[in-house]
Amino acid sequence: MKNITPSDTYKIYKQGSKIRLDMTLIGFRKFKCLRGNLSVIFKGRGQENEGELFVIDHEMKSVQNIFNDIA
Repeated sequence: MKNITPSDTYKIYKQGSKIRLDMTLIGFRKFKCLRGNLSVIFKGRGQENEGELFVIDHEMKSVQNIFNDIA
C-alpha cells in the first residue's frame, strides 16, 4: 500500500506575494511513484512578471513557464 499512497514532505515558502512549493513526488506511472526534485513558484501582485507560474525541475535543470507554454 505504501507505493499507492506514499508519504511525501512538501515545503512552502512565502515572501510578500510570492509563493514557492518544493516537492519530491512528481507523479505516478503504473501505480508507482515518480520521484524528482521540483519547485513551483507563483509570482503574485506587485511583482515583476505578476501572475506567472513556473515549474523548476532541479534534476533536469529546466524552467517552464506554465501559462506561456499552454498558449
